[in-house]
Amino acid sequence: MLGQLPHPARPGDRGSVAVWTVIFTFAVLLLLTFVVDGGQLMNAKERAADAAEQAARAAANDIDITSLRTGQVAISPQACDSGGPAASLVASYAKGTGLNAVIPPSYHGQPGCQTGITVTGAGRQHFATVTVEVSTAPVIPIGIFGNYQVPATETAFLDCGVNQGVAC
Repeated sequence: MLGQLPHPARPGDRGSVAVWTVIFTFAVLLLLTFVVDGGQLMNAKERAADAAEQAARAAANDIDITSLRTGQVAISPQACDSGGPAASLVASYAKGTGLNAVIPPSYHGQPGCQTGITVTGAGRQHFATVTVEVSTAPVIPIGIFGNYQVPATETAFLDCGVNQGVAC
C-alpha cells in the first residue's frame, strides 16, 4: 500500500487549518496594533514631559524686571500668559515636531501654567509649574480607540548666583 495515506481525512476536518490561520492572523494583528499604539502612547508621554519641562524652565527664567530694579528677584507675572515664554515654547515645539501640544487652561483643578513661591528645606524658592497635553491618534481610530491626550506636568525652580541654590 504505497500510495495510500496512513489515515484518511475525515469529512469534519476539511478547512480546519484555514480557520485557525484566520483566527491566529487576526490575533497577531490585534496584538501588533496594541504594541504599536502602546509605543505611540509612551512616546507621546515622553514628548509631553519634555515640552512641559522646557516650558517650566522658560517660565522660571522670565525674571520680573520691575521687581529686580527694587532689589527683589521674582518670576514675571506674564510668564504664564498666552504670549509668555512657556506658551511660546510649547507652540514652537508643536510647530517644529508636527504634534498637537498645548498648555491646557486647567488640569485637575490647577492652572495649566502657574508661578509662585514655596518654602523648602533650602528656603523660599520661586517656581513655575507647567502642564502640557500632547494629542496622538492610534493606528486604528475607531470606537473607543479615538484620539487621546497625554498630559505631563513639570516644575522648575528659579536659581540665582553661582552656588546659592535658591533665589536671592
